[in-house]
Amino acid sequence: MALQNPRLAWTVMLAPKGSSLQAPPPWPAFVQERFGDVQLGPVEPVQQVLQGPLPNQALGRQDSGTTRWVLAGLGRAVAVTVVVSEAGAVDRKVPVEALRKKALTALMQCDDSSEDDLLAGLQELIAAEQDWDFLGLVEAVGSLSEGVAPELPDEDGWDNLDGLTLGRAAGVGPGHVAWELHGTFSGDTQRSVMDRRLQVLLEGHLSRTSALVCYGLAALEWGVVVRRATRRAAALEAVLDEVRLAASWAVSGGPAVELDHEAYLGLSVRLETLRVGLEEDAQQLRFLGPRLSAPVERVLGEGKVAHSRGALVEASPRAAELLCEFEGRLKMAARWGDALQLSEQLIRERS
Repeated sequence: MALQNPRLAWTVMLAPKGSSLQAPPPWPAFVQERFGDVQLGPVEPVQQVLQGPLPNQALGRQDSGTTRWVLAGLGRAVAVTVVVSEAGAVDRKVPVEALRKKALTALMQCDDSSEDDLLAGLQELIAAEQDWDFLGLVEAVGSLSEGVAPELPDEDGWDNLDGLTLGRAAGVGPGHVAWELHGTFSGDTQRSVMDRRLQVLLEGHLSRTSALVCYGLAALEWGVVVRRATRRAAALEAVLDEVRLAASWAVSGGPAVELDHEAYLGLSVRLETLRVGLEEDAQQLRFLGPRLSAPVERVLGEGKVAHSRGALVEASPRAAELLCEFEGRLKMAARWGDALQLSEQLIRERS
């Protein structure tokens, strides 16, 4: 099966350091070199408090023929997107590695370098920015083919967008959210329509940003919080094992662990510190919920929601189940914290 005009949209996500109530810092050097001194215009105070210091819209577009560029504000972050493509058709598989290297070469303005060298150069370029934090990469690969749309694979990570399939792809690391899109057509008119749909999903349209880029920002933040919360939940479970042992032995009056007041206090502090940290993570996940849901309808269609086996898993019931699991552990930690205090009082009375 020949794939027509495969393309890749590669987005670098950056967030200004400091409070969201402050004006954003000067643009990164590589952004200024590409787009010049882009003027943001006024941002409403309420919008700045709720969404961040940057406007939610495309701030600049450039088309150099083989490469297109989009600079977009996303409230709390800025997205720099480079779109590259392969002319003509390729057989069976999109050359993702070649497209990634082409995108990196365009970003770095450097030819004849390996992909590893280009990635290292990009990391150095971003690390040199004192006023901006690197949040991660969002990638979307698109292609078209003539014929009948195939059935969705019988596996997790796929959605049918009315003839256009959206699949979750493997990223190159934790800070990399990736998708692949494929559309089918029969005839020039349908090909033009499908091509336009791909372009809007990858690049956005006029002042409107790409829905996948908007979702990708929230998905990157969601991934950071979930990884941190998972580590805290594991550490909390280890501390709870100590708490269960101390509290149970104190109540049973058996060969109790010899814990003085300072030891009980230290155990309580460790328990409470992890519990508060996990509660903070859970609160951030609740906050990210609406930010993940908003772009879902733009991707899947009006009135549609992400499902557990789809490509937008961070906004799916599976993500909600994970949040419920964290909340359940928090409730148990609070109960065992109370039990630890009662057991210490019991030991004191016996003494």
